[in-house]
Amino acid sequence: MTPAGRTIAPALALLTLALFGCAADTPTPAAPTASATQEPSTTPTAESDLTVASLVVSIDSVSTLNAAGEVLQSVPFDSNPEAAVALLTTAFGSEPTIHQEPGGCWDDDGNTQWSWGDQADVSIFSAVTPASRATWRSENDFYLRVHVAELAGVDIETDSGVSVADSAAALFAELPASQVFATSGEGSFVGITDIGGTYDEGGTTGYWGVAVERRGESIAVIAAPAGFLDFWC
Repeated sequence: MTPAGRTIAPALALLTLALFGCAADTPTPAAPTASATQEPSTTPTAESDLTVASLVVSIDSVSTLNAAGEVLQSVPFDSNPEAAVALLTTAFGSEPTIHQEPGGCWDDDGNTQWSWGDQADVSIFSAVTPASRATWRSENDFYLRVHVAELAGVDIETDSGVSVADSAAALFAELPASQVFATSGEGSFVGITDIGGTYDEGGTTGYWGVAVERRGESIAVIAAPAGFLDFWC
């Protein structure tokens, strides 16, 4: 499938929404820099505020937190996507728009997209990619794509504190070349900011984890779990 900007289109089925075009050569990974991760505080108690204040995207899960930084709920990417749909429905206070996507670059057999926001601002995609694809992809049951820094009063960021619309210059300047991927789009680059591991598919090696797309001087998209090869379509 293929993300088209904020609208679904078969070339990314990852995340559907205007994918970032065909890519140039993918660099061979070198030793990555360590990602600065936030430490979500304790589990909520009986006196805790259960109002969702933020959504945090990490290498292996998506979580909701209250204003005190306590984790209210966390859904791993290897869980049934319906669990993630329930989490985001509660967080945003609205039911998603559901779209069935035919097979494409990401998922040979097609998938389901659940989206919140007028422009598919936040979307979950069911993962049905065959096990013949990269191992990390076949082991996950859904993936997430984010185009906004906030939706319905809920702040959205990565585990290392990156949000859509953040300045990209400083972030990308700190990433080793092996963690940055130049797409064919003018001024468009993909960086793996939170590393889950490496993979080799079709002779091409790359990192996977939490990916951000830079368009011009700002972060435009957050995607997880994602790898360099996911932006070839």
